[in-house]
Amino acid sequence: LVAYKLSDKVLTAHHLGAPLGNKTVVLSHGIEIPEKTSTKDKPIVLYVGRVSKSKHLEVVIEGFNKAYKLLQEKRYTTVKLRIIGPIDYEYLNELKSNNYDFREVEFVGPVSHNKIWEEYLNASVFVSASKTGLDKATLEAMASGLPVLVNDKIYRETLGELSYFCIFNNTNELAEKIYKLVIDKDLRDRIGRKCRDKVIQKHSVKIFITRLINELEKSVEQTRFRY
Repeated sequence: LVAYKLSDKVLTAHHLGAPLGNKTVVLSHGIEIPEKTSTKDKPIVLYVGRVSKSKHLEVVIEGFNKAYKLLQEKRYTTVKLRIIGPIDYEYLNELKSNNYDFREVEFVGPVSHNKIWEEYLNASVFVSASKTGLDKATLEAMASGLPVLVNDKIYRETLGELSYFCIFNNTNELAEKIYKLVIDKDLRDRIGRKCRDKVIQKHSVKIFITRLINELEKSVEQTRFRY
């Protein structure tokens, strides 16, 4: 709050990222938009982020386990959950002490940013149960044309009409939506294209740079006028 009072202007990626007031200007997350998009054909459910308690991986794993059982009934037995990111091993051991099925769950560990795009492009569904804000990994997945399933209503503003499908409230909803996306390619393609469009419209690097330059120019003009 002290820094806010001493500042002339505060730039943030999202309106929840800084105190509200006349000084606060919302830019965007400045997400790179890849030319390639996911083919969404590989039966991989992807999570990217820290493996820690704050990210609620237990929700993702339980939802995936339930979806896997539904898919087995339709003879879809090759789907996998691929978890990428730094691992808190104390939390991982806590997860493994529960009665989750880890046979189709892979903990990859960290992947460099220049290689993470291949992970997005080779998956079919992106899942996050985090409630720590508008997550960059989710927006990158959307930019890659992946349909996303999220557990935080902060995404409503970005997802718009997609919120009815992409936001889940519990593990049963998550399981049903994973199941639908895995078995229905047309649905995957349709939701994935719309997710990509949302990021292009609201969070692309182009939009970020345009807004940043505009705000910097305003600041220069205000400084000249002041002095």
